[in-house]
Amino acid sequence: MQNPDVIIIGAGTNGLAAAVALSKAGMDTLVLEKRAVSGGLSAYHRFGTRYRIPGFRPYPDGSANMLNKTLGITFPQPTSANSTGLWNGDSFDIETVPELADAGKALKTLLSIPLKRASLRNKSAWIPTLLRTQTKDLARWIPLSCVDLLSEFDLCEKQFSALTAPLYTRTFAGPKSPFGVLQMLLHVNRNSSNGHAVLIQKLEAAARSNGAVIQTGAPVKQICRNSSGVHVLMQDKTPIYARYILATCSPAMLRNHLLDPVLISRWPPVRSRGTCAVLALAMDQLPGWLTSSQIRIVPDLMTQERAFDCVKYGKIPPQQTLEITACNTHNTLTIYALQTPSLTNDQWGESARAALIEQILGQLPDLNGKILAQQLWTPVDIAEEFGIPGGHILHFERDLDQLLFPAPDCLPPGVYWSGHFANQESGQIGAAGLGAARMLLQKRNHRPRFS
Repeated sequence: MQNPDVIIIGAGTNGLAAAVALSKAGMDTLVLEKRAVSGGLSAYHRFGTRYRIPGFRPYPDGSANMLNKTLGITFPQPTSANSTGLWNGDSFDIETVPELADAGKALKTLLSIPLKRASLRNKSAWIPTLLRTQTKDLARWIPLSCVDLLSEFDLCEKQFSALTAPLYTRTFAGPKSPFGVLQMLLHVNRNSSNGHAVLIQKLEAAARSNGAVIQTGAPVKQICRNSSGVHVLMQDKTPIYARYILATCSPAMLRNHLLDPVLISRWPPVRSRGTCAVLALAMDQLPGWLTSSQIRIVPDLMTQERAFDCVKYGKIPPQQTLEITACNTHNTLTIYALQTPSLTNDQWGESARAALIEQILGQLPDLNGKILAQQLWTPVDIAEEFGIPGGHILHFERDLDQLLFPAPDCLPPGVYWSGHFANQESGQIGAAGLGAARMLLQKRNHRPRFS
């Protein structure tokens, strides 16, 4: 497609959601994806000769509701289940603390208010009166560590330890780190699904059926603007001009690689270190201790804190927190090792990879089956394969950028970034892409007034 109305960089969930919305509205849409398949972190990841897992990160359930409503397409909801814990080989249900769940809802409501409309201090005046009590609790709780807060509740040791685990997925912190409560509250009332690979397939089909062109294996080298207009340069330096360009990548990728640094020097960089490795296993039969599709193996708090100390100094901890997603259909396990050091590519040699795999498998109870295939993705692998600086599986840099800074006014005219619309996402997958598409349609439909 030559000179389309809009070029979307990245065929992840937000890129595909924007492509469906824009193509349905009659805009010629070209999606450029550097990987061989669409979907990014949400797509099926293949390993071995014939095995696959349904995306790296478990999403919150109910997250396709906004896509269903906005795009008018029926998307399948992935199977959802409450996470269960494994403590010294014994299974238990991870309980929800009502006070924390209410505070988590208040926090998400507060964060979903666009920053450009009010300061963080004035946001509390916009939320319903019913939530203001929880907001007062937030002001007292957010600076605390998870250990300091959870000690105020009557919890047994295994529940205490299990509730701190989501902290390590999102940020570089331990159970005794200050402001750990902020991250814990973002996850406290979420059930996890088994990924959205099926949703990605349906989004891609919907985009193509409405006329969008999706080119995989098409990495973009740079976004440029000259007298002829805004355009992208491909790796072979071929320019493709468009009226609008929408980037759905991480802020670091957009700022440091795709745009001229001189133009965006006033956009401060946001960095987030990924400390989660992913191990995929294909087995002839799943182990019997998998009592649900989501299992969290949690050591005691002191062991978790020591694991964080190892991560700080670039060492593989002897024991760490594991989250396991099982797929009964394909007899596969996706194991998230939540406290993995963020080493350089040179440091992740064969011996270090073998040591990490051995450490992970050593924490599992008897597998009761044969491992047919396995593949490990370290934070470095995630960064290189998916174009995510820092190798963070939750795209946390985008969330941080939107939380801390308003949309920069220094992007070239006609260039947009989907992360500018992420603060209205509130856990809804694809909402940032839909928000960006809505803005582009408003720009297209705007007609100047003449006196």
